[in-house]
Amino acid sequence: MLRGAEDSLVVAGELKSNSKADTASIAWIDLARYAREVLAAQDTRRFVLGFTLCGSLMRNGGFQFVTTILGFLRMNEEELGFDPTIVKSNGERYIKIERGGQTERLIVDEVMKRARCI
Repeated sequence: MLRGAEDSLVVAGELKSNSKADTASIAWIDLARYAREVLAAQDTRRFVLGFTLCGSLMRNGGFQFVTTILGFLRMNEEELGFDPTIVKSNGERYIKIERGGQTERLIVDEVMKRARCI
C-alpha cells in the first residue's frame, strides 16, 4: 500500500503468493474491504485506487507493474481520489464559496454522517 502525507493511505493493494487466489471471491473482495476502510477513515475521499498482484512469479508485465506504481507515485491528490473542493491550510479544512461577489470560507469541523458503502 502506498502512503502519503500524514501517513494516510493513498492506494490500496492486495498481494497474494497463490496465483489461484486471483478470483473475484478472494483478492477482489479483500481489496474492496480495504477500500471501504479507507473511505470510512478518510472523509475527504471520493474514491480509492487499488490493484491486485497474485502469484510469486512475474513472467511478463513486470515493466507494466513498475510503470503503474510510478504512475501512482506521480499522481496529485485529486487524481488519487481526494476531494479537491476541500482545502487544507494551517491545520484547518474549509470549502471556498462565492457569495455576494466575495469569497468566503466554510470551515469543515467534522463530518456529521458518512455513508458506509461500496
